[in-house]
This record gives sequence, C-alpha cells and structure tokens, in this order.
Amino acid sequence: MATTGGSQQNNSINYIIILGASGGCLDLIDLIEEINKKKKTFKILGLLDDNIKKIRSNLSYKILGKFKKVKFLKNKKKIFFATAIGNEKNFFYKKKIIEDLKINKKKFPNLIHPRAIIRTSYPIGYGNIFHADVKISRNVKIKNMNLFLQNTIINHDTKIGSYNIFNTNTIVAGNVTINNSNYFGQRSNIKDKITINSLNLIGMGSIVLNNIYEKKRLIINKITKKINSIISIK
Repeated sequence: MATTGGSQQNNSINYIIILGASGGCLDLIDLIEEINKKKKTFKILGLLDDNIKKIRSNLSYKILGKFKKVKFLKNKKKIFFATAIGNEKNFFYKKKIIEDLKINKKKFPNLIHPRAIIRTSYPIGYGNIFHADVKISRNVKIKNMNLFLQNTIINHDTKIGSYNIFNTNTIVAGNVTINNSNYFGQRSNIKDKITINSLNLIGMGSIVLNNIYEKKRLIINKITKKINSIISIK
C-alpha cells in the first residue's frame, strides 16, 4: 500500500509549500492538517500564486510570492511541494505550469488523508492527492499528479495517467483506462471497460457510457462538443 509521501520515513518534520492559492488550496490545507493530526509530517510554509490580485484574503498561511520564487526554494533539502492548481477553466494548463517550474519529482509527495482507503498493491507515482473517504480498489494503476477529491471511488483494474482531476463523488467503474489531464465534474459516473483519452471535461453529474477516443471534448450526459467551442485551449 502507498504511504503518505516518502518523507514520512524521516522522523523530523519537513516543510511544504502549496502551489496555487485559489479555492482548491483550502481543501489541500485541511488535508495536510489532518495528516499532521495523525502524525506530525509537514509544516506549511505558505503558498505561491501568480494571480496575486485574486488570492483569497482569508487564508491562514502566508502568501510567499509568485511561482517564480520556486527557483529559490526547490533545491532546499527539507522543502516539498503540493499543487492546488486546476479547475474546470484551466485544468489543461496544470501540466505545463508544473513542468515549467522544473521541480524534481521527488519534491512532490503523495498526500493521503487518514480516511482514504488505498487497496492497490501497485506502486503509485508522485504528487497524487487523496482526500477524505476516497476509495482506490485493488489492481488500480495510478501515475502522477492526480487529484482525488472527497468520496471519489476508483474501482478495480483501472489505469489512470497523470494530471487528472476527480471532483467530489466521482465514480469510475472497473477496467477503465483514463489518460492524462482530464477533468471530472462532481458526481461523474464512468462505465466499466471504456477508455477516456486526454484533455476532456466531463460535466457535473454526467454518465459516460462509451469510449472517448478524441481529445478536448466537453461531455455533458449524452451531449459531446469540441472543448475549443466552450473554452480556449492553447
């Protein structure tokens, strides 16, 4: 079973910086604080975000500056990172933003809420975030930098790529293949034994019954549109 980041093997507390200071950072702060209640693991140093004017004013941690400040922090031995970047409007940029920062992958621990259940015996990649009551079944393969919000269920023998976002109460049936950088809205349901390519947006409450071999599609129940007609993708 995967652990909550390789850094837990060290008896001393490590520091962590959150990338992104919009609404998603609040859930991530709660997750880290819950991990610390079980075992003191990370001290949150603060947050980085390029959209300084849009940063929430009620954060309980310091805004350290813009993303460019990473270059002064990423090589410090005891500093790690977690990402709160990605919503329905910008999820397709998450991969580029993270890769442009050139942070060593070892600096992104997997963060697992104490109430999450991870049953797979396969090694999990890096930088994945598992919130409360997430359930990952047996024989699931997970790569890197995925976000699993509360009550997401991933059933047996499913393969998940990188940089996907699974919103609250998403259910993925067994033997599904999901590639990279997809966004699953709240209460999405994905039928068993299908494939979903990359850069797709599955709308809130949608049921996906067929393969999605194309990229950049917006799926709202049985309606499928090119995502370029809804939002701009570079």
